[in-house]
Amino acid sequence: MKWIGQHIYDLVSRFRNDVYLEDISTGTIASGAHLGLDSNNKIVKAVDGGGDLTSIVAGTGLSGTNLTGPIPTLNVDASQTQITSVGTIGTGVWQGTAITAAYIAAAQTNITSLGTLTDLTVDNVNINGDTITASGDLAIVATGNDISVDTDNFVITSATDQRPFLELKNTTNSTKGSKLQFTKDKGAAGADGDIIGLIDFMGDDAAQTQTLFARIQAQVSEADDSDEAGKLTLSVAASDGTTTSIKQGLLLEGEHATSGEVDVTIANGAASTTTIAGTLTMGSTATINNSGVVQVAAQTVIDHDQLANFTADEHFTQANITTVGTIDTGVWNGTAIATDQQKHLATFDIRGYSTADGTNYEIPVFVTDNNAPFEHNTSAGSDGLTALAVTKLIRATGVVMPYAGTLKKWKGWATHSTTSGTCNIALFRYRPVAGNGSTVSLVLLDAVGHTPAGNSKVIDIEQTTFTDADVAEGDIIISGIKGDGSQITYFVSTLEIEWD
Repeated sequence: MKWIGQHIYDLVSRFRNDVYLEDISTGTIASGAHLGLDSNNKIVKAVDGGGDLTSIVAGTGLSGTNLTGPIPTLNVDASQTQITSVGTIGTGVWQGTAITAAYIAAAQTNITSLGTLTDLTVDNVNINGDTITASGDLAIVATGNDISVDTDNFVITSATDQRPFLELKNTTNSTKGSKLQFTKDKGAAGADGDIIGLIDFMGDDAAQTQTLFARIQAQVSEADDSDEAGKLTLSVAASDGTTTSIKQGLLLEGEHATSGEVDVTIANGAASTTTIAGTLTMGSTATINNSGVVQVAAQTVIDHDQLANFTADEHFTQANITTVGTIDTGVWNGTAIATDQQKHLATFDIRGYSTADGTNYEIPVFVTDNNAPFEHNTSAGSDGLTALAVTKLIRATGVVMPYAGTLKKWKGWATHSTTSGTCNIALFRYRPVAGNGSTVSLVLLDAVGHTPAGNSKVIDIEQTTFTDADVAEGDIIISGIKGDGSQITYFVSTLEIEWD
């Protein structure tokens, strides 16, 4: 009897539960097709065209090529080591090892460049475009010791008084300090006149125009190899009344081909003034002190013939002297000098007394008065300048000047009947005009005011400066006294005058 399976023919075979196939030979799947189950769980052959891959389960060992279609869910475990690149991940949950600060620090060594950053803030420093802003003090530390800046202009600006302040600070425990160096390296042979560096001092003038007021300039004076010499110039603004330009004030220049010599030029222009505050020393010898006195030690005889601009064998004698300055000491052994050829002094006796009226200056009484010429009781007003009749002034017995001259000294003594109040003793000038009969006001030459000390004590009168010291030939000098009411004053004095 045959196995029932041998009789199955063109019939539908259905199996329950699992179906197993044994002893399946290895072969080649027909190109473009594969087996599968349809909706009725029937085994069917389908042409390769792929389908949607709905999930990948970790550990299934999925491999192959030409996978297409969306992957909605991707569960990745340790097999992620097989992923060599990832595109843009829109959403997802990171389930790998936590990224720590140490991990990031280690990764920094792999960063070789960054793209363009439009704004970066690190602690208190912000970099935005071309501007670096620090919210506090900014410190730049170069552990390699050098900082180089390549730019045409370096401007430091401050709106604070006495700022900007630039300090070069050396903190080494040594005898050497900081150093500021100007270097000119033009990449070619140096030449005479090359400017190595300069410092300009600019400021506002009265029209608020920025003006160059001073300059320090260093140059090459001689560029020859092994014969180099430098030049340093200090200049200031100088005006001729219409224009202002910078002018050399001090020039230091090294000598050429002469070892160790430096020439110095001071001031600019023949009318310039050079002032030395102390003593001028030539070499090691004090030469001229600050008052112009020659300080040099004893010299050998100075022969006139060795002087510049001399006439041979001619020595100066008294016959050559046309003017003489101030002679402090000496004995005159020559012919007497005529009065009109010299200045000389004259003295005049001026004295008087007064019983004051308490208000006015009083000049001497008329010569017809029994108390004339010493009593002063003719009022000339509170300032002594009230106009008086010519007859009163002439009869006041003043002192007439024989020449024009200058008051030099007024010396005298006074006593008073009281020890309180104030007393003024004055000198007035009356300048008569021939034929003039009008009243005339006196001119005050000088007045001495003091507090009386009584008749038992004298008061000193000593004047060397005057309100008006000039007198003309023919002037009459008249004294005046003003004191408290009924105050009796006596004085005697001498007036010294130097004739013109």
